[in-house]
Amino acid sequence: HIANLFLELLIERGLLGLAAFLVLLGVAATKAWRHRRAPGVAPFAAASLCGVLCVGLVSSVLDVPRVATLMFVVLAWLLLSAHRHGAQTPAQ
Repeated sequence: HIANLFLELLIERGLLGLAAFLVLLGVAATKAWRHRRAPGVAPFAAASLCGVLCVGLVSSVLDVPRVATLMFVVLAWLLLSAHRHGAQTPAQ
């Protein structure tokens, strides 16, 4: 039983899978950082991902389907969020 999220990804999915996961986390963190002062839930979603990653250092997060699903949903939400900070709405 592997008790580390990153080691588990490396062993089960290989170096490419771990690298893809880290790139997705980096892009999501960058988007959350850019929208940290905008009204919305991006800072809270980033904080929840940080919590899951901290737990992932000492426990296997992917073995619990509810936690893994929620982690990937929050990650996808951060990646696909179309919120643009400071974007203007078209005049009507």
